[in-house]
Amino acid sequence: MYLKVTDLAGGRKKPHVAQNPGQSGFVGFVLMGLVFAVALAEPSPQLDHRITGVTLDARRTPSPGLYDELADLGANQVALVPYAFLRDGELRFNPEARWFSESASGTAALADSLRRRGIGITIKPQLWLGNERFPGDLTFPDEAGWRRFEEGYRTYALHHARLAADVGADWYVVGTELARSAIERPEFWRSLIAEVRAEYPGKLTYAANWWAEVDSIAFWDDLDAIGVQAYYPLADTAGTEVPALTRRWRAHGRTLAGLARQWNRPIVFTEIGYRSMSDAAVRPWEWTPRRQSQNPDPKAQADLYRAFFDAPWRASWMGGAYIWKWYGDGASPRHALDFTPQGKPAEQIIREAFRAEQ
Repeated sequence: MYLKVTDLAGGRKKPHVAQNPGQSGFVGFVLMGLVFAVALAEPSPQLDHRITGVTLDARRTPSPGLYDELADLGANQVALVPYAFLRDGELRFNPEARWFSESASGTAALADSLRRRGIGITIKPQLWLGNERFPGDLTFPDEAGWRRFEEGYRTYALHHARLAADVGADWYVVGTELARSAIERPEFWRSLIAEVRAEYPGKLTYAANWWAEVDSIAFWDDLDAIGVQAYYPLADTAGTEVPALTRRWRAHGRTLAGLARQWNRPIVFTEIGYRSMSDAAVRPWEWTPRRQSQNPDPKAQADLYRAFFDAPWRASWMGGAYIWKWYGDGASPRHALDFTPQGKPAEQIIREAFRAEQ
């Protein structure tokens, strides 16, 4: 049943949210790690436990083996993304979406099964506009349009905050990449955050686009962490090797260290992921092509994860990260170009880094 958000609202699946349309040997690895380890000259805010997370996409009830797989990976958080949709200016979502990991009943079942393996749940509502449109560009021509949207979004967000409380979620993400709204209408978000805290006792963040909004948000002090959709460009050309990728993290790391210091909050990468394609470092935010127009390059994906774990992962401001993404039905040839690291060399790199946090 689909509900209007004046009642409540519905769903398909996104491949990946579009990001910014703009661009902007061993000893080397050790030195770069040291750069990030001292990125803040003063003590950085930290979480009790660094998040070693994945975003789960499960169309159907997963097999029990999925939970053992995630435990073996070293995951301590699994993010679930219940989508909302905008139809003729009205926000809609389906509390019992047919997609298992988006439904309330599926969320409860997943939370229970994961908890038995010592893995927590994060609920991360997200607006899906379709046609590869970026939700950060969403705006309205007048105050009436904004208020209609905000009324609908409040209903959607509070519904999932209550669900997060019911299933014992550790983290709740109040919004994802709604840049125009978050930057231009911060009082709405402050009010919403206060309402969410009245319904949900866990930790809160907002998932800001790395380019369009993270350094322009005015309400980080109302949240427990600064959330970043971390699709930072790390190369100008395909085939860039790990030392150069790691060096490119340096400028991004300085910016993030400054934000952590300014707001006295840890940074959590609410999404980070890379396609298995040779040019994945150039424009990491781009979707996987619908047609397999090039050969998979799992080495490129693995190298990008090596650079991530060599550099920002070691920083004192790093509160953790959620890998985009993990499929409930396991590795498959149809995901050869996809963001998932399942069944690819990157999986072992992630496992080693995550398990080192245990």
